[in-house]
Amino acid sequence: MKTVFFFKIVKGVKYRLNVDIRRTVCSKRILHPNLDKCDFQKMMMLRKKLTCDFEVWLIPWQQKIHIPVMFCH
Repeated sequence: MKTVFFFKIVKGVKYRLNVDIRRTVCSKRILHPNLDKCDFQKMMMLRKKLTCDFEVWLIPWQQKIHIPVMFCH
């Protein structure tokens, strides 16, 4: 059996992220060892949710991170 490998030389590693962001009841000023215990806001006025799309390029051999796409709606 013959094994065939295909390589593509690129400028780094690209990640595409789709993230939902919501407020929690935990304060930013206090260090929280377990974020699973930070419930989401229950007050209707503070329950806003953002959905964000990110494209992140990592270029580890140059110690660089580039975020060309960052869109929230």
